[in-house]
Amino acid sequence: MWETLHQYLEQQCNTIAELLPEIGKRAGRKDVHKLRVSIKKTRACIALARHLSGDAFRGSRYVRLLKVLHLAVGATRDLDLQQQHLRRYIEQNPQYFRILYLLLKSHQQAAEQQAQNIAAAFPVRFIKALPAQLLKKQPQENNISLLQLKAYLQEEFAAIAAPRGTVPAEQWHDVRKAVKRLYYHLEMTEPLLGPAGPAKRIMDFANKTGSQLGTWHDLVAFRQFVSDSTRLMKNIGVTVPKGATTLCRRITVDIRKELQQCRSLLRQKPDVSLI
Repeated sequence: MWETLHQYLEQQCNTIAELLPEIGKRAGRKDVHKLRVSIKKTRACIALARHLSGDAFRGSRYVRLLKVLHLAVGATRDLDLQQQHLRRYIEQNPQYFRILYLLLKSHQQAAEQQAQNIAAAFPVRFIKALPAQLLKKQPQENNISLLQLKAYLQEEFAAIAAPRGTVPAEQWHDVRKAVKRLYYHLEMTEPLLGPAGPAKRIMDFANKTGSQLGTWHDLVAFRQFVSDSTRLMKNIGVTVPKGATTLCRRITVDIRKELQQCRSLLRQKPDVSLI
């Protein structure tokens, strides 16, 4: 079991090590997305290893550094998505919202420069040493059973549910993170659980639900940008783009639709057990 986690972690760390020099030169869209995903998978692997080892393996220093890197490259990805949303929403009257587009471009350039600086300074040798550190903390084989792994994954799956009533976006964001973490844990343990059966059904559910929650989250972030930007313009006496209020309302309507889809998918959670 530990070797399965080691192989998965080594694959992700190698991807991070390969991409860092490229992003240090130029924060390209595809490389940034690939790096971001590998960082999230690495952190999920560390979390699972920590639980299975009873905290014998913690990887705290790696988690802290990876979080800094994730925030830097994640900002460039988020801003890129917001530009895509802006182009889609204002395609009929783009001239009214040119200032918002320029703001996003300015933020994007600053975020890309920051990501390049952090990637260039990131200790590649340090991250490549992580898989070896995992092996050093390998528990005795009889201390971890497949049943224990399945029980933990079942707990993660059972804990996923739609918040009741009207709640802050942060609560839905927590659900999103839990769904993605479960998906990554199932992905990395697939060689142990098998490619079919209950694990496959849960994985498909997590993949589809996580994607839908991601769509909702991106729209929430985009609305926040539009709202914050128009508020700033009012405060400093800059003319607010014509139709800005209507734009926020349109985004809000779409957010509610996406959230309804999220609720629907969570209600369709499969009634299966790994144990």
